[in-house]
Amino acid sequence: MKVCFTTYFCKMTDELFSEKIMIYKPFDSYSKTYILGQEIKYCERISDIINKIKTDSERENNAIKAKGGDWAVNNLRFERVYIHTEDGLFGLQEDKTIEQLSSDFSCDLLNLVYICVLGGASFWCNGYRFVIHPNEDIHKYKPHVHVKRDNNETRYSLETLSRFPEDNFSRDFQRDEKKVIIPYLRNNQEKLRRYWNFYINGYIPPVEDNQGKQYYAES
Repeated sequence: MKVCFTTYFCKMTDELFSEKIMIYKPFDSYSKTYILGQEIKYCERISDIINKIKTDSERENNAIKAKGGDWAVNNLRFERVYIHTEDGLFGLQEDKTIEQLSSDFSCDLLNLVYICVLGGASFWCNGYRFVIHPNEDIHKYKPHVHVKRDNNETRYSLETLSRFPEDNFSRDFQRDEKKVIIPYLRNNQEKLRRYWNFYINGYIPPVEDNQGKQYYAES
């Protein structure tokens, strides 16, 4: 198994990171690949790899600092690292080991990414956002999704696709529930359940809108 750690440097452009990832397209990158059992071990954590990346960068003419400045180096910590999968980018709720990542993301090549957006992010979702974050203890074991628009938020069950009856129900939600919200939940139920399982296991899934676009802290 190999672990590839890539730092992407992005700035304002008309192009996107990918068709669905709402982050500016990288203009440069710095990658390092490690072979499990040689340069890294199963017991090592993301923070251990970060320390290797910073050390390697110093040895190689300070590649990260040269392209992103002190901010890029100082901001490189496990909370800003993503696992890049076919579904999108998954953040970390905690400093995971390579063994944990290998178990949760079964693959021969584990792609870890760190994204530096130089100049700040500027994308904003104007539609409905579907967010997995079961922070409420009372509903922790009831798979559900938070549906948000502007300052309004309502929860829907991922088992029945029904709205939580105790939640407020704005006029926009009332208007769009049958033609936008429920159809999206029905068409993406399996994926959202997968996102739920990843969240329970300590990861942060992408925030998606009803068009399938994904938003992150770097958006």
